[in-house]
Parts: sequence; structure tokens; C-alpha cells
Amino acid sequence: MDMPDALPSIGYVGGTGPAGSALAVRLASVGYAGCIGSRTKERGVQ
Repeated sequence: MDMPDALPSIGYVGGTGPAGSALAVRLASVGYAGCIGSRTKERGVQ
């Protein structure tokens, strides 16, 4: 199977809590781009 040249982007909700932020760091460390959703703007900006 041929692998793509670039990894896909991932969007997820709940990325500002402990588990979600750990997931975001892990995915970014292996090259994924991400978009994190949050219920509040202030937490999303962090």
C-alpha cells in the first residue's frame, strides 16, 4: 500500500482538558496538524 506524502489534519473536541491536551501534544509530535475545539474561547486560545 502506498503511503501519502503528508499526514492528514485532525479536528477534535475536548482538546483543552487533560486527556485532550495530551492527545494534541502526542499527535503534533508525530507530525499531524490539528484543530482543537473548546466550549470556551479562553481555554481554546491557551
